[in-house]
Amino acid sequence: MKRIVLTVLCLALCALAAGCEFDINMSVDIDEQSLPAAESENESAGESLPPQADGLTSDDVVVFFGDSIAAGYGLADEENERYSSLIATEYGCEVYNYAVSGDDGKDLLALLAEGNCEQLENATVIVLSIGANNVLKAAYALVPYFESLQNGTAQGNLDITEVMSEVAQGIDRFKTELPQIIASLRAVNPDAQIIFQTVYNPYRDFTEFKVEQNGFTLSFAAVSASSVISLNDVIENGAEANGYTVCEIYTPFKEYQGNLINALPDGSNVDPHPNKEGHKLLAELVADAVK
Repeated sequence: MKRIVLTVLCLALCALAAGCEFDINMSVDIDEQSLPAAESENESAGESLPPQADGLTSDDVVVFFGDSIAAGYGLADEENERYSSLIATEYGCEVYNYAVSGDDGKDLLALLAEGNCEQLENATVIVLSIGANNVLKAAYALVPYFESLQNGTAQGNLDITEVMSEVAQGIDRFKTELPQIIASLRAVNPDAQIIFQTVYNPYRDFTEFKVEQNGFTLSFAAVSASSVISLNDVIENGAEANGYTVCEIYTPFKEYQGNLINALPDGSNVDPHPNKEGHKLLAELVADAVK
């Protein structure tokens, strides 16, 4: 329950905290906004994907780093249904997954510094899914308030000034960590193509979920969109200087006709992680990004 509540909270806080980068406008039209040990997964029994992308072949070694999205959190069978395994099954390439649920940029840097990612030096493609937890971890102190908000017992407005500051610091920290992550990868493997995923908006349809803050009614859908844009801007703006390929996730998830995540607009499930169909689409998008 705490993981779910924290995820909703972090998106709201991120939007409020990063006011220097964007304005929260309650009239905004969400649809207009765009934005451990390695596991060999060659033998995963994943779902079949569309025909192979020209850039990805059975000769490739694909290594995944990141957080709970890449780790497959929220799936019934994480190892076989996550998109790294689907890629291994479809394209016949070697795939290794070093993703750890809950990791942020700092954690990934620590993992790389340990030097235990043995397959990194052999990779022809490196896939990154990291950054969202840089703002999530600032929210722990406010779990009780948002739990009371959900069950209707919250009293008064929420003063989140201190947490807003922590969230802003998390975004700023990610701006510093991102080039360090790329440099750490390049120190071990200077030649692999690095693919950096952007972030989708898990709460685009949560327009009925609102909180009063400083005289404004904040929709979780609106602040979620603003939060995602803030994180994606960091990733997209760093591509040229750091020499990686951006895998754009936001728009395909927004335009997909169907449900790609576990969260449901009625609030019965607010888990923001991709479901089985979401991982199929992630597999397609990553494969298409390979050059």
